[in-house]
Amino acid sequence: MSNIAKRRLFILLIVLTVMFIWGQSLMSQEQSGEESEAVKSFLEKIFIFENPVTDFILKYVRKIAHFTEFGILGLEMTLFTFACTLFSRRDKLYLFAFGPTVAIMDETIQKFTGRGSAFFDVMIDSAGYFTLVLITALVCVIIKNTKKGNI
Repeated sequence: MSNIAKRRLFILLIVLTVMFIWGQSLMSQEQSGEESEAVKSFLEKIFIFENPVTDFILKYVRKIAHFTEFGILGLEMTLFTFACTLFSRRDKLYLFAFGPTVAIMDETIQKFTGRGSAFFDVMIDSAGYFTLVLITALVCVIIKNTKKGNI
């Protein structure tokens, strides 16, 4: 696959992910609550045994969703950066600033939909983003060094 094709593919994935994230924030409080309850009901059918892990997941399903959405965005941005750029200082700055910027804008959107915004949600979003950025970057570096014969 050519570098231009890779860039276009990753940009499309990133745009779609951001649109999904912001689309969720455009929902009313009632719509968002109904969707969360539907996910929680689905998960309750899967987790047939009660234990601390399932209790945690069911209690914090919304926060886990935030973490996961932004984790996917971090994965995509890291793959885009490693596969399509020279990984300059500017590329690193974009990689590290993008997730928190999207998270702040996400909470701003929620403020205008009557759901309110929370700094804690920005922290959860950023944590999900940076967790997958770091894991993906580590895997990319290991693969790159393995191909070069450094490992």
